[in-house]
Amino acid sequence: MTKRIMKGVQDIKTLSGRADEGTIPYKAYMKLSILEMEKFRRGKEKQSALERVRNIDQRFQDIEAARQELKAQ
Repeated sequence: MTKRIMKGVQDIKTLSGRADEGTIPYKAYMKLSILEMEKFRRGKEKQSALERVRNIDQRFQDIEAARQELKAQ
């Protein structure tokens, strides 16, 4: 007599867990949300950096004006 191996429900092959990351709607939505948040943060960083550059340029102009004033005396 041959020995039979008993198989149960856990031996059934399924496709679960093999889904492509992009096909799961909530994961795609979360990735989009993360990208939008990063875009917003980078925009704020850019505005801050541009404001700092404008302040530095203004200070250069003030220094140059003071220098010219001192030379004129």
